[in-house]
Amino acid sequence: VDMFVRVGLPCLRIFKWNIGEIEKRMLDDNHAPLSALPISGGPSMQRHMSPRHREILESFAVSFTSLESYNFRKIIAPNLSFLLEQMDIEENNLALFSHLLLTTGKAVSYEFCEVFLGCCLMDNVGGLGEFEKERSGVESSSSSSSEEGESMLETAQQSNDPTKSSDGEASPSQPRTSSQPRLTKRARNLSKLFNLVFSSLIKYPRNELAFLPHLQKLVKECVQRSMTMEESGSSDIIWPGPYLGTLRALFRTLSGGKYDASYKELLPLIPPILNNFYRIYTATPSSNPSNTSSYPSPSNNTLRHVLLELCLTLPSRLSSLLPHLPLLLRLIIPALQSERGNLINLGLRTLEFWVDNLHPDYLYPILFADDGGVYCELMTALTEHLQPAPYPYGLLCMRLLG
Repeated sequence: VDMFVRVGLPCLRIFKWNIGEIEKRMLDDNHAPLSALPISGGPSMQRHMSPRHREILESFAVSFTSLESYNFRKIIAPNLSFLLEQMDIEENNLALFSHLLLTTGKAVSYEFCEVFLGCCLMDNVGGLGEFEKERSGVESSSSSSSEEGESMLETAQQSNDPTKSSDGEASPSQPRTSSQPRLTKRARNLSKLFNLVFSSLIKYPRNELAFLPHLQKLVKECVQRSMTMEESGSSDIIWPGPYLGTLRALFRTLSGGKYDASYKELLPLIPPILNNFYRIYTATPSSNPSNTSSYPSPSNNTLRHVLLELCLTLPSRLSSLLPHLPLLLRLIIPALQSERGNLINLGLRTLEFWVDNLHPDYLYPILFADDGGVYCELMTALTEHLQPAPYPYGLLCMRLLG
C-alpha cells in the first residue's frame, strides 16, 4: 500500500491532460509541436481543474476509506510529507485532502484530521510566512489578485466553507515588480490546507476533538509570528499577512458555531491576544504617507481592519470577555467609523449583544468612563448610521438606540 501511494499519486497527473483538446489546439496552430503550445504551464490549465482529474483524485482518496482506523493511520501518517510535496508539484492534489476531510464521512474525516494535524500540518506552521526571495519580471494584476486572495486574505464563507473571503477585499491592482515578494507555493498550499481543516470543523463537529490539542499552539504561533513580521518594519510584506489571515479564518469558524471546548482552551490566551493586537492597532497609522516607491504599498487600513475584526470575533463566551469590555469598546468605535460594511455590522451586532445580555448597572459605568468621552464618541459613531432605507444599518442602529 505504501508503494501504491508513492507511485500511484504521481501517475495520476496524466489525467490532467485533455488529449482531445491538445489535438485540437495542435491542429489550430498549424501542427505546431507540443512543446510550443501553452498547455503544460499556462495559467488557464493550472487554475481550471479537469473534471476527469478531480474524479480520479477523489477515487484515489476513496481507496483509503475502507481501511480500519489503525491501518489508516499506519499508512497515511508516514506519507503525509510526501503528499504535501506532491501538492507543491501539482496544486490540484488539494482535491485529495479536500475529499478526505469534507466528503468521505465523519469517521474518516476525524481520523485524517487527527493524523494530519499531529504528524504534518502543525509542524509546518512556520511555512505559512515563507516569501520567495527573488522575483523577476512583472506579473499581471489578475495573477496578483488570485494568489494574494488565496494565500493571505482567505477567510470563511458565510455558510460552510471558510476558504474564501466574504468581504470582497481587493488585491493590489498595480503590476507587481521584482522588489515585491510573494508567498511561496508551499505557503499558499499550507494556507489552503488549514482552511480545509477549519471547514471540516463546520461539517463534522466531532473534528473539534482532533483539533483541540493543537489549538493553543496554532493561535500562539500565529500571534507571535504576525507580531514579529510587524515589528520587523519591512515595507515589502503584503499586509495583513498570512498568519493574521489564518487566525481570521479560524476565529470566524469558531465564532460561527458552538465550540465550548475550544472556548475553554482559548480562555488563557484572551488577555495577551487582545492587548497585543490593540498595541499593533494603535501603533499602525491609518495611512502610509512615507511611501515613495513606484509601486504603492497596501494601505495600513487593511491591517487595522483585520485587527479590529480579530478582536471583535475572538472565540469566547461573553462572561469571559467581561474584564475586557473597556478595551473592546474602544475597538467597537473605530469599527463603526469604518467604511467597511462587514465591520460596521460586526460592531453593531456586538454592541446589541452586550445591551441585550448585560445589566445596565454593569454596562453604563463602562460607557461613561473617561468623563463620558467614550460615550460621546460612541453616540457620534452611531448617529452616522441613522439613515433611511435602503441604507442597510439604519434600522439596526435605531433598534439599538431604543
